Amino acid sequence: MTSGRRILITGSSGYLGRAIIRTLLTQADLEVLIGVDIRSSAALTQLGDPRLRLIVADVADPIDHLLREYKIDTVLHAAFVLRPSHDLRRMRRTNVEGTRQILRACSACGVSHLLHLSSASVYGFLPHQTMPFVETDSLNPEPGFTYAEHKAEGDRLVQETRNQSSIETITVFRPSFIIGGESDNPLYEHLSRRFVFLPSRMSSLQLTHIDDLCAAVLRVLERRPNENYNLGAPGALSPLQMVQRLHGRAILLPQRLLHACNDVGWALRARWLTNWPSSAISSLEGYWWVSSEKLERQMSLSFRYDTEKAFDSWVRERVRLRYHRRFGALE
Repeated sequence: MTSGRRILITGSSGYLGRAIIRTLLTQADLEVLIGVDIRSSAALTQLGDPRLRLIVADVADPIDHLLREYKIDTVLHAAFVLRPSHDLRRMRRTNVEGTRQILRACSACGVSHLLHLSSASVYGFLPHQTMPFVETDSLNPEPGFTYAEHKAEGDRLVQETRNQSSIETITVFRPSFIIGGESDNPLYEHLSRRFVFLPSRMSSLQLTHIDDLCAAVLRVLERRPNENYNLGAPGALSPLQMVQRLHGRAILLPQRLLHACNDVGWALRARWLTNWPSSAISSLEGYWWVSSEKLERQMSLSFRYDTEKAFDSWVRERVRLRYHRRFGALE
């Protein structure tokens, strides 16, 4: 990482933002790190690092004054409404308009490097997959799956900006499901239920451990490539295998029945039954594995965790955190 790096990260209070911030603060040559989020984070405030400054702001509003005041040279855009919501307008404001606003501000304020966090879900879900997606494949998100549609729309905005702005280099990450540490993804909440409804015909999922994502962040901030990169660990696990490792009980239903039941639960806002719309179930039914060969080759990186080890690591951390919340700090 270049000496005196001055970085701003959006979505700083979220799961990814917190993990990336902790990683960046291990770098001795980091000069300033600005965290921007619509909500505050007590966990980050308690870090007590004088280089870190946390600002409550909406990414859909202009942040030009922050970029200029702190002389920011690098922006990491991680702000995104991950949790499914019935308020699609609010989701779009953050996910799409927020990305548009960040791109405009970076171009206007002389930011030299932008790292944008997209998702492997932008490629869509296939009933069968013989070859993993590569970075040159077209973006074809699952219709009606707001998360993937917004990720793809933001990704396209970044691609359009790449050759039309003053930003010197733009790096885009397209990771598979990220897991590890304090993961709060709705998928993991669903799989952690005592009784889990799953499609009778399901795919296998590729995961990315949060530590591998953070290692990739450090490497691209150092080398600043003007490239798109997939991130997906080797191997895969089916949702059924995940439920079994969590000692839950899976109830397998035909697709039509599962979607019908889920539609009712989602419409009634019955969180005890479902925490996502039926379109999101497609991520468990279709295949969307990605190849990370380009990242590994160009950035000289290798994954510490394959999919199985990443999931098992999260299960152990989940048990540890539950014990901590119930009995207090561990010795």
